[in-house]
Amino acid sequence: MSDDCNRGIAESAWKTARTGFEAGAGRLPDDRVAALRRLSDALRKRENELLEALRADLGKPGVEAWLAEYRFVLDDLSLLVRNIKRWAAPQRVSTPFPVQPGRSGFRHEPLGAVLIISPWNYPIQLALSPLAAAIAAGNSVVLKPSELAPASAAFLASLIADVFPPDHAQVVTGGAETASALLDQPFDFFFFTGGEKIGRLVASAAARHLKPCALELGGKCPVVIGTDVPLEMAADRIVDAKWFNAGQTCVAPDFVLVPAAQLDAWTAALQSAFEARLAAAGPDDFTRMIHRRHFDRLLAMADGCPGLGPDAPERLHFAPRVFPATWDHPAMREEIFGPLLPVVAYDSDLLPHLRALPSPLALYVFSRSEDFIDSITSVLPSGGIGINDCAKHVINLRLPFGGIGPSGHGRYRGKYGFETFSHARAWTRRPFFRDLFSLRPPYSGKLDFFRRWLK
Repeated sequence: MSDDCNRGIAESAWKTARTGFEAGAGRLPDDRVAALRRLSDALRKRENELLEALRADLGKPGVEAWLAEYRFVLDDLSLLVRNIKRWAAPQRVSTPFPVQPGRSGFRHEPLGAVLIISPWNYPIQLALSPLAAAIAAGNSVVLKPSELAPASAAFLASLIADVFPPDHAQVVTGGAETASALLDQPFDFFFFTGGEKIGRLVASAAARHLKPCALELGGKCPVVIGTDVPLEMAADRIVDAKWFNAGQTCVAPDFVLVPAAQLDAWTAALQSAFEARLAAAGPDDFTRMIHRRHFDRLLAMADGCPGLGPDAPERLHFAPRVFPATWDHPAMREEIFGPLLPVVAYDSDLLPHLRALPSPLALYVFSRSEDFIDSITSVLPSGGIGINDCAKHVINLRLPFGGIGPSGHGRYRGKYGFETFSHARAWTRRPFFRDLFSLRPPYSGKLDFFRRWLK
């Protein structure tokens, strides 16, 4: 597709969304509730189609796809539908004495035409969850799904076209050139989920337009193990999170830090947990890599370490690998995003190494000691924290989800998504009564007056 064609598509999408917003598409809370109910009903009717799209793109096992990309989105929609009217209602706050008589408050207003660029690893959930939040807040939406998950992108395009008029929500498909053309449009808000490299381009585009953005990125999420941890149970929980979606999850455990004296024991326990799952798994129980380039990238990261089972490059099935590593191992240089699990020993160098890490999207600490947990969480900022388990905090729709620093900024899910896609517009209203406090010259004697009354 030519540059002119991409620009034309992008400009048309933005103008349609902006015109729809200005005309009031989806602005009233009742309209937002009705739209999200239609989306929920459509998802329920097309459940099998959704699962087939995920199977085509990633070979996702039905249970993983159903839980993470179907049931999760339905629960998110249900939470929004139940609460939109309450969250959108005007809020009152107290008014300080110097402004009396008067009243104060705020109301959440939509931002306008919103661009959402979603990734390939959870191509349904990470498209529809922010879209639902944007609709709940009263915006119009242009969604650009990942071209690396074409079946899911086609499903989303059909679904959204069936549920929404194009001036309320629409899907624009295409590759990097299409995304670039969309970023050239002056959307009122930019929402991106993906890697740091593209995140920088989105942030730059938002800054160019002087518009806000939210970035949901990732990073290397560490697991820090204390000396008092039940080995088998903790290994199972870590491997469960790493197995899911074949480790292609932004909050998946990226590497495990263990006491030096326990390195061999932890490496063996983690390998054993993976081997147990491989022995029990059928041919359709393991998500594949998204494309051959990613497969080969992981193979290079593994640095010759054999898989715990056979690789199947023709089917893009990459066998899990658990191996002792050092801080300068190839797998420690960037986010892994696959079923590789380096295990790194620590002694007294733990806290200095943690302080030097970029802030990840999630930090996991396994210990019975509150002092140990506090010592770890206080030195490494992160988007979220898991204590004695991995990735469970992202399931709770009543918790904010988002990163900090290199792992992104902005929050969504439930009420936090509604607030992210809204502007809290403050107001103060005063009657035409005599002012109790005057701020006009002459100021003589007024400083002492204010000191007495405004202590």
